[in-house]
Order: sequence, then C-alpha cells, then structure tokens
Amino acid sequence: LKLCRSLKASEKIRAVPVIIASRLSGIQDKENAFQAGCYDVITKPYASSELRARINNCLLNQKHIKSLEQRNFLQKIIDGVNDGLMVINRDYTIAYANKAALDTYGHKRLEPTMTCYEVLYAQNAPCSGKDVVCPLKKLIKSKTFEKFEHTYRDSNNRNRLIETSCSPIVD
Repeated sequence: LKLCRSLKASEKIRAVPVIIASRLSGIQDKENAFQAGCYDVITKPYASSELRARINNCLLNQKHIKSLEQRNFLQKIIDGVNDGLMVINRDYTIAYANKAALDTYGHKRLEPTMTCYEVLYAQNAPCSGKDVVCPLKKLIKSKTFEKFEHTYRDSNNRNRLIETSCSPIVD
C-alpha cells in the first residue's frame, strides 16, 4: 500500500493504474487498497487467466476514460463557436452539435440516436422527393464544400429558412 500511495503521489505516473496482488482478502484490506489509489485488488493465489482478464478490463476502462475526455474536450471547443455547428454521420445520426445549433433547432441536449432529419426537419425519414435534395447525400457524393438553403421547423412549429455551409470530413 505504501508503494501504491507513493506512485499515486507522483504527478508523472499518477494516472498509471495499479493492480495489487495480495494474500490479504478481508474487506477492510481491499478498502484500504482502493483508498491508497489502486485500480483493482486480486487475492493470491489467482489464476493467470483472472489476472489477464483484470488487466484487460483495466486497459479497456482507461481507453473509455480517455475517449470520454477527448469527446468532452471536443464538445467544449465546438460549444465555443457562435454559429450552429453539427457533425453528422453517414447514417444521419448527429455525432456532435454545439449549443448554438441545439438552441437554433429547439433542443436542450443531443441524444445518441438523434438524426439530422429529426432535428432539422421534424421528419421520421431522410430527405427525399422529386424536388428535395438531401444535403448529406449531396455532400457525400461531391466530397467538397457545399452551401444549402433549407427550411426547418423551429420550436414553435414555424417554418424557417436557413443557409447551411457543409464540409465533408474525409478519412
């Protein structure tokens, strides 16, 4: 536990997860280990497969934490843009939307399954029809910057005309 506390006190390696392997199996022993900053405790004797599984869980958790931190950082950046900004996936789901975009279209927050056609047009399916151009389909096809004028329904169910600038993000 002293080593774990020492590692966690060091700013350079504080984020490195520590798994303690110990013969101590009491609840209080485990609580003390967690209070010292360890990520997990495994009781000796243990199977190597159990240790591998715990290490894999630890690494996977660290990866998820890093991903959430990056997503939150990106969200802060796009929320700093005054104009509405959305990142729309090929399946029409909205990956990111800043506060200005959500306010414009009358939403408080972005749900993971929200689509551009639901948010922008209050529809249940992608844009289609004889005289209707789906901005996303056109952008995917052209792979270049595009400007569109489109009508959307605001939070008071009124039609509003808006100009949208779109750029593809190409891998």
